[in-house]
Amino acid sequence: MRVDIIQDIEGFKKLKEAWNYLAASSRDTTPFHTFAWNKTWWEVYGTKRRLFVILVYSQARLVAIFPLMISLESIGICSIHKMQFIGVGKSDYLGPILAGDPETLWLHAVEAIYDHRCLWDVVEFRRMRVVSNAFQGLQKVLTGYKRMKLITRKDKHCHGCPAIIIKGTWEEYYKERLSKHARKKFREKYSRLKRKGKLSFFESTGNKTLPDFLDEMAKVEHASWKGLEKTGFFGHKKDREFMIRICLAFADLGWLSIFALRLDRRLLSYRIGFNYVNRYYLYSSAYDPEFKKYSLGILLLKYTIQKCFDKGNNEYDFGQGEQQFKLDWSNNLWEINKVLLFHSKWLSSMCFMFEKHLYPRAVALKQKLEK
Repeated sequence: MRVDIIQDIEGFKKLKEAWNYLAASSRDTTPFHTFAWNKTWWEVYGTKRRLFVILVYSQARLVAIFPLMISLESIGICSIHKMQFIGVGKSDYLGPILAGDPETLWLHAVEAIYDHRCLWDVVEFRRMRVVSNAFQGLQKVLTGYKRMKLITRKDKHCHGCPAIIIKGTWEEYYKERLSKHARKKFREKYSRLKRKGKLSFFESTGNKTLPDFLDEMAKVEHASWKGLEKTGFFGHKKDREFMIRICLAFADLGWLSIFALRLDRRLLSYRIGFNYVNRYYLYSSAYDPEFKKYSLGILLLKYTIQKCFDKGNNEYDFGQGEQQFKLDWSNNLWEINKVLLFHSKWLSSMCFMFEKHLYPRAVALKQKLEK
């Protein structure tokens, strides 16, 4: 096998066709592994970062892409070079695109990473789905790999992504997940809201009016708790640019799916998601706080899930975060782990000591104080 490393943007862009072909043949691929997602993320957030995309070839055929980058991060008085997957911070799932034996392909990638250890102090593979072939292959390689130190742990930002594995009919699922009392409450809230005007649930897959629709959604988010806590996508310049660009790109590819609820002409709630390989991935949502008592988010969630059943989707992925309402509706949890690698140089060794010994104590102390 042959390994190449792409470190320039022009070489990265030339991968489009081969990347799309490889992604189509990989079992673990999600919207966050696609070329469109990674390219858009890099163009918006890639400033001051360095590309390090590892390609593995079997003879002349591309069989693996490891979309990595190196960034400089400050930790206290120190600055460290960290190697991560492109898309970190905005992607629910991260990892390589593999078309072959995961263990063999990872072994070549790990060797390339170690050979370039002068470029990094820490390797951080976040948001890897534990059941994925990619994660399992990596674990097998690193179990017997003695040249680097390894730490595997839960991702502190998110332990998993709740999901619905869709089987049977919507009616069967709805009755199984929600009690008779809860279903009655839904009907009552819907009836009360309906008295205020014409209610319309609908799905948009993108058209010429998409930019205006995104502006409407931005206003709803700004008024919501996400706007107040500055945790939304439309409140920050780069995040807003990324959201607009990825929605436009995915609309062109036929992957965008926005579910929304209007009262007359007023937008009350929305859910931005992606339909990819017959799975629906919820990405961002918000509702008008003026109508909070009507449980707008849950009303729209019910409509969204029902539509996924009607369309014959295999799965509804709630995305990162284990809020109780997601767990109430889901029947599966995709566990997420993080892998950290360190070499023997002093700064990397210091980072290992911190992550291995001080970090767990700090977490334990925080949990104790919170109690």
